Amino acid sequence: MIQPFRDTQVYSERVTDDPTPVTTSDAKLPNRYAPPAGMRWGLWEVAIGLVVFVTLGAAFAVLARAVLPDDDFIGNLEPLGFASALLAYAGLMAVIVVASRRLGLRSLAADFGLRFRPIDLLIGLGIGVVGRIFTLVLTVVAISITGYSPEQGNFVLASEPLWIVLNGVVIAVLVAPLVEELFFRGLLLRAVRNRVLRWRGREQPADAATQKRAVILSIAISSIAFMALHMYQAVDDPTLAIILGGSTLFVGAANAVVALLTHRLGGAVVGHMVFNGSAVVLSLLVT
Repeated sequence: MIQPFRDTQVYSERVTDDPTPVTTSDAKLPNRYAPPAGMRWGLWEVAIGLVVFVTLGAAFAVLARAVLPDDDFIGNLEPLGFASALLAYAGLMAVIVVASRRLGLRSLAADFGLRFRPIDLLIGLGIGVVGRIFTLVLTVVAISITGYSPEQGNFVLASEPLWIVLNGVVIAVLVAPLVEELFFRGLLLRAVRNRVLRWRGREQPADAATQKRAVILSIAISSIAFMALHMYQAVDDPTLAIILGGSTLFVGAANAVVALLTHRLGGAVVGHMVFNGSAVVLSLLVT
């Protein structure tokens, strides 16, 4: 049974990483928890993060296209892509940090669960491997439905070793998993969960039905948003859309469940890294 709120102090100004649970006689949900009063960030910060991420990446691409001649633009897609991604992720990370410092508990661990334990390596490996197997099966199904294979995947390796490392390893395997998990399974998932628990400013701990609703909605919304953010890569390819949509939804939901069960992001971050890293390895093997 998921116990999603062990990481927050219940209705108290004093917040610790090891709060005392509120006991309850409800056998279906052993403990009831609510977000601490000091955690004031929420869905507005989620919206700001999405706007900043999309705007910075798009603005950089538009500016580069306007300034550079056609030949220079096409000849420098790898470094431009790296700079655009780095700028967008830096902006998103800045929103997360500012939300924690100004409206939260001033700690990425206390606010969003950014903690790691040795077991997270095994959990993450399992998520990444199962996610990649699911993607391969989904690829076969998608091709049988549409009748053709996608011309290329959503991840394309550069031609030069430097950009393979920077785009394929630094961005795809290191930066993206960390920042995206902080945003989707940290900020967004907890913002939805907390919003349900605080609906209409309730002053008493939420009942079991409300807690379960908070868990289900937080998993669903964070997973769907994670999928939607990646779908631009397959706007003109139905086969790739099925593969990309299904795989990101699956991994997003798995990471959300793990984040709620473990009350930290370690397993989700590692799983995301393994999943993306396997795509890089497969791309290297087939080229």
